[in-house]
Amino acid sequence: MPLEEIEQIVGAVEVHSTEEERPFSPGRLPSHYAPRTPILIAGARNDRPAYQDQSVGLLAFREVRDPSLFHSVEVLSAKGDLREAAANLFAAIRRLDALNLNWILAEPVPEQGLGRAIMDRLRRASTKRESNQ
Repeated sequence: MPLEEIEQIVGAVEVHSTEEERPFSPGRLPSHYAPRTPILIAGARNDRPAYQDQSVGLLAFREVRDPSLFHSVEVLSAKGDLREAAANLFAAIRRLDALNLNWILAEPVPEQGLGRAIMDRLRRASTKRESNQ
């Protein structure tokens, strides 16, 4: 349930930082959601030419105009529905990860409602790449 819906029921909710010195569960570790394939969160799909000679998959929020630019494309929600995108996120990442790509380019989603949680998972999934630079 998105934060906004919870607040409609119980009132204002205090949100704490997700950065903890000693997380109490694996899901709270920064790289918990990281696949073997490095994920790069990109703001624009025109980032693709920089990886022309590499095998790149796209994790798209909505339908893609030219899927031929990528080895494989996983669409989280053709309609742009955040609930559907959240429900499809992990399976889509796993399918792309299984293709032995060089990169997964992840399109950001709007950071409202469930979009905050999706972006949190994408950032955690991209931690592996960022920590290896």
